[in-house]
Amino acid sequence: MSQDNKFSEFLQKMVNAGLGFVALSEEKTKAFINELVKRGEISSKEGEGLLKNMLEKLETTGKDLESKVSELVKRYVTRESLCTKSDLEKLVQRLEDIEKRLKSIEKHQK
Repeated sequence: MSQDNKFSEFLQKMVNAGLGFVALSEEKTKAFINELVKRGEISSKEGEGLLKNMLEKLETTGKDLESKVSELVKRYVTRESLCTKSDLEKLVQRLEDIEKRLKSIEKHQK
């Protein structure tokens, strides 16, 4: 397995683990708050507010994770001198321009 494939696989596992953590945390948070309401330790309205607050924090955590993974990928791409999608698109455009010029030259030579 190439180094790039290993890194890609590692990143995918990290993202999946992070998303799984966020999803599990959301599920556990809801269950915990529901249990508090059920036991009468907090009111239903307080539970809704607490749940909203916790879910907002989980969403922020998920966004932070996504941002950190994105930054890690950018650093890896830069460090390993890998080309980006933008780099490939520029190369494709240059090749298309060269093909057009070549066809034009061939047409004029006939």
